[in-house]
Amino acid sequence: EASWGDDTAIRVGATPSCRITVAGSAAAVSSRLDAGLLTCAFTLPRKSAGAQVEGTVSVAAAGAPTAKASFRFAVPRQS
Repeated sequence: EASWGDDTAIRVGATPSCRITVAGSAAAVSSRLDAGLLTCAFTLPRKSAGAQVEGTVSVAAAGAPTAKASFRFAVPRQS
């Protein structure tokens, strides 16, 4: 569940955002905030096996600092 820095749950009035790169190229993403859960969806390119995926999810609202988290993973190769 998404929360502000003081652990207050983020429920309404906030704007979610996702930024994703696959092998350094920006990916098309969609994001939403529903009942305190930030969801970020994207589709990997067909030939992305072994590529690095890096991203940041964030939530912003007027009068509050932006809450954000970053992640990174390698796309598994098929065996």
